[in-house]
Formats: sequence, structure tokens, C-alpha cells
Amino acid sequence: MIMVKNLIVHYLNAMAEEKHKKARINPLVLGALLFIIFYALLYAASVFLQGMAGAFGNIPVIGWFLPFPGWISPMFFVMPLAGYFIIYLLVDWVNEYFKTQQALSVVFPVVFFVAAIFAYYIALTWYAAYVAGLTGRQPDFDLWNYLRNSAYYLFVLGGLLGWLARYIVEKAK
Repeated sequence: MIMVKNLIVHYLNAMAEEKHKKARINPLVLGALLFIIFYALLYAASVFLQGMAGAFGNIPVIGWFLPFPGWISPMFFVMPLAGYFIIYLLVDWVNEYFKTQQALSVVFPVVFFVAAIFAYYIALTWYAAYVAGLTGRQPDFDLWNYLRNSAYYLFVLGGLLGWLARYIVEKAK
């Protein structure tokens, strides 16, 4: 009986010590969990803001980013996934290649966003030149309008959320 009592006391002491230790979560599990949360939030925000674009569209800064595109094609479901995991994995590669932790600084998502918008601008300009060559007239295009209604916009947002998830995983370590 004393032996059982000692085992129970030992077990309770061990459990008390475990509570005081910092809980560690597997980074892959945390990254996957954050992906599911961010993907659901991105989808919910796009559905909610699709109907609320008129109410929020007149606010200057928010009007640039609304409305989110409607998820009308499988591409709209895949692009946030690709953006998230490409940037999530790119952060490790950048840190390892340059032997620095600069990819986890706030500069990285800003540079990514600016480079992504610039790349889309170049692609849209080439497209406009191609259409002008075929039709003989210069098409009018609005960069923000095309961007906000494309799957590429969700790719960029997925990439930004991928960086945020990688940042959270690093801080959780």
C-alpha cells in the first residue's frame, strides 16, 4: 500500500513539474494549424467583404484592397495554398542562403508585396501591349481593379500569411 502511495505521489510531483515547463509544439503541426486558420479567415473575409464592398469601399486605404475576388474557379482555392507554402518555405531558404535572419524581419513581407505588385504590373503591361498589337488600339486597364479580381491577389495574400505563420512558428520556438 505504501508503495502505491509513493507511486501516486511521484506521479503527481512529475505532473506538477511538467506544468511548469514551457509546452513545446511541433513546428510542422503549428504551421499546418496556422495554415488552416489563415485559409479559413481568408475565405471568410472574402465572402463577407464581397457583400460589404459598398460599405467599406469608400474608405481610402481599405478601398484599394476591396473587394476580394469571388472564389469562382478552382484556381482561387489553390492560389492561397501555393502562396502560403512557397513563402513559408522560402523564409528558411533565404535565412540559410544569406546566413542571416533578415527574412523574419518586417522588411521581407514589404519587399515581397512590392515585388509581387511590380511583377503583376509588368505582366499586365505586356498583356496590354499584346492586345494593342492584335486590335490596333490601346486598351484601358486599371492595375488595382485587375489585381483585386484575380487569383494572383489571393496568392499574394496567402504569401503574406505564410510569412506571418513562419514568424509565429519562430517566435514559438
